[in-house]
Amino acid sequence: MPAVRLSGWTIVRILVVVVVILVLFKSPSTPKSASSESFNSPYVVSSKESTVPSNFAGQLAELKDGEPSLPGTAADAPAEGAITQTDGTNYAYTEQPSIQQAASVEYADAENMDASDLADVKKKLSEESGDNWTDNAQVGKSSTVSTMSTSTTTIATTTSSSSSTSSRKPAATPAALATWRPPKPIDISFPPPRPGERGLVTVYLVNTPRYHFEVVLPILHAFSSLPFINVTLFAGKSGYGRFGVGPLLERETMSYGLRMVDIVSLKKQPQPVPDYVFLTSCPEDIKSIGKDITAWLNGGAKVQCLVHEPGRWDATKPDSDYGKQIEYMRPWLNSGKWEMVTLAPHVSSFIKEAFPKYMGTPNVAYDPAVIHPVFQPNPQEVPMEEQHPFAAIPGKYEEGRRNYQKVFKELLQLKPDVNVHLVGTGNDLNIPSAIRNRIIYVRDLDFPGYFDHLAQALTIIPAFATQAYTKNQASSTVATALIVGTPLMADQNIRNAYSQIPLDAMYLQESDETEIEALTRIMKLPASEWKAKKTRVLEVRDQMMEENLAYFENVMKKIYAERHAEK
Repeated sequence: MPAVRLSGWTIVRILVVVVVILVLFKSPSTPKSASSESFNSPYVVSSKESTVPSNFAGQLAELKDGEPSLPGTAADAPAEGAITQTDGTNYAYTEQPSIQQAASVEYADAENMDASDLADVKKKLSEESGDNWTDNAQVGKSSTVSTMSTSTTTIATTTSSSSSTSSRKPAATPAALATWRPPKPIDISFPPPRPGERGLVTVYLVNTPRYHFEVVLPILHAFSSLPFINVTLFAGKSGYGRFGVGPLLERETMSYGLRMVDIVSLKKQPQPVPDYVFLTSCPEDIKSIGKDITAWLNGGAKVQCLVHEPGRWDATKPDSDYGKQIEYMRPWLNSGKWEMVTLAPHVSSFIKEAFPKYMGTPNVAYDPAVIHPVFQPNPQEVPMEEQHPFAAIPGKYEEGRRNYQKVFKELLQLKPDVNVHLVGTGNDLNIPSAIRNRIIYVRDLDFPGYFDHLAQALTIIPAFATQAYTKNQASSTVATALIVGTPLMADQNIRNAYSQIPLDAMYLQESDETEIEALTRIMKLPASEWKAKKTRVLEVRDQMMEENLAYFENVMKKIYAERHAEK
């Protein structure tokens, strides 16, 4: 066969074709995140498929506090490489010497949009956020929200994106709630930071024990919904994994991913001074990380301390439960750098009257703000069970908390055609045999299942066994009713104590009516009235969420103004 001779031009043409083919068929690479080179982060998380990175599993693998690993997190995570989430998304993480953390999220959803599509997206985002969307917001470009810490300050670098310029909206709700509108993004109008300054108000949300996470959630929601707020949760990994609260925490920080520091790590590496610290379990938090709180206060931070049981705060008693913690707080209270907040109006009134004496601070005027401990537990509201309606008593099966025997006695006498679900944890109670078929134990649910089940109830019965819940202590049962949208059954004492709840959002007991007598009457109402009542409760809950946002917005504005006035 004769040899084929190719001219010089023919060879050039072949080479050009080969190069074109290689260019056309080369797989596009994901833009490299700026944050991975801009600072030293212990866990740099990057995912093109998801804007909700979960870097907590990688952190747990490095923590050694003697507690069992959480299922599906540290124990199952490889030491290096990729963590595969349940949705199949792979998150790569690398360990660095620094204890600080950041999430780098690349937004490439609009890479192939033309100019018209991009204009429509910008217009829609501008309408939703209430802001003027400018060309500085590069929709579809790689965007990074990152933090860099030094020994004295925290420097924030933010490239604009839809998730960093507008607050998150609650998930869609049924048509019955069409009159409610989600909280609008709040324009704090912070001026651009000067060189070397932080661009965000830095918030540390602290909860060191395993409990009170049902209170952490609404506060985390408020901070995460406010623009220009850099919030980090300080908690224990056992609390994160308890009752399935972890996914709820991460959902409340969807715009940038959950930033969490395990309290054990504070012993190894102190954190930079924030602008503001919120102590969710105040005495317990002081006991666990008091030295760190002192360092933050000395550095200029302000502290708000949530009081759950003010009746236990009487330092005038020699056996006071919190005597040492009160002694710790006293100088900061006198200096004005420490404030109290509460969860109900009657608790706030009690503190105003009692705390100058209790705390040994006669010159301090207490006026605690009321934080509403409510949030939306499910992206879609759970409908009430209409075919077989039931009442519910939530919480631990403890006679000291709830007067179960009174409820059982009334059920024996009246024999209403309704079941009562005991939704909680604990050992069996002493239930009379004649009504055992009417009492249903619903045990050991995680938080999502707990809230979903209670949302199906006709009403929630408080069954308080002590007057503390209407005198000086906020009841989680009342908060739970609002969270799930199930009307609370309330007598006059409850209505007076929890005056933040409108009367039309509760089932009111008449003056001479017991709880089971009221339940029997409610059972005779048409289903349309049940639905209308539930809708009203959900509207009240959503309004309370907006009030939380407005309150914390004002707190952040004041802190920011004070910080700059000192310069």
